[in-house]
Amino acid sequence: MKRIVRISGWILFWLIMGSAVSSSASVRVVLPESVRVTGDEILLGEVARIEGTSKLDKLVLGRSPRPGHSLSLPGSRIRILILREFPDAEHEIPGVLRVERPGQSISEERVKVLLQSSMRKRYPGASIEIRDLRLQGQDTFALGRLTLGALEFSGTGSRIRGQFPVFVDGQSMGNLRFAAQVDRMGSVAVAVRTMERDAVIGPDDLRMERRNLSELRDDVVLDAEAVYGMAVRLRISAGDALRADRLMVPPLVRRGDRVRMVVQSETLMVHTAGQALRDGGMGERIPVENLRTGKVVQGEVTAAGQVRLAF
Repeated sequence: MKRIVRISGWILFWLIMGSAVSSSASVRVVLPESVRVTGDEILLGEVARIEGTSKLDKLVLGRSPRPGHSLSLPGSRIRILILREFPDAEHEIPGVLRVERPGQSISEERVKVLLQSSMRKRYPGASIEIRDLRLQGQDTFALGRLTLGALEFSGTGSRIRGQFPVFVDGQSMGNLRFAAQVDRMGSVAVAVRTMERDAVIGPDDLRMERRNLSELRDDVVLDAEAVYGMAVRLRISAGDALRADRLMVPPLVRRGDRVRMVVQSETLMVHTAGQALRDGGMGERIPVENLRTGKVVQGEVTAAGQVRLAF
């Protein structure tokens, strides 16, 4: 009886082993010398012809190269991975497998359009000309629906730097950085003649002229009519673009002028004589000396020859 059980056990063993050998031997893997992938991992089922099983389809051979790049995998490494799963599998594997990953690039023209749109919003009315645009960092991305996020930029003069987020199929791919030379052309107020300090500006003193705003200070005057009636604080030469920091409100009080110092409440007004220690225009605070006491206080110019003190 024991001999019959022993014989039956050997028969069962060889049936199982024979089935496993037959199953493994029926598996065949064929790999070309060069393949293309699109995902982040190299899956055997996507690059090889596999016969006899589907269990090898998801076998990971390694990380894919970056989009737009390639790498090489040794065939010996691939064979080891396959034979771990199916020891007797037949295989045709090259000595070196070349893996390429196609990608898509963002053109400079597309970046220019995005940058022009952003700059027109910041500088309405200016004509934008972009030159010497250079993309920095990663500029090739995975295949899929590529979209660009809101652009950010900063800089001084005509040289700017910036970045914008990149998405493929809604997934963030990081930021693409850039540098560019940008000309912002617009009309500015220009002095027709040389004007000295305290000269009051009128329509005959200015003309509008097209200039490169990127080469000018941010306080350049873009509307001539807005500064009519203002006075020159610092000398302006003929042909200079007018800047706000060179202008001032015409002084109603001059340094050394005798002024009326006023203190006023709802029910009381007191005034005394004083002397201005600095020029002052409407609403400006200036130091004033009380001629009776010799004390110096701060007051607000409210009219020609009059300074109001805090109550």
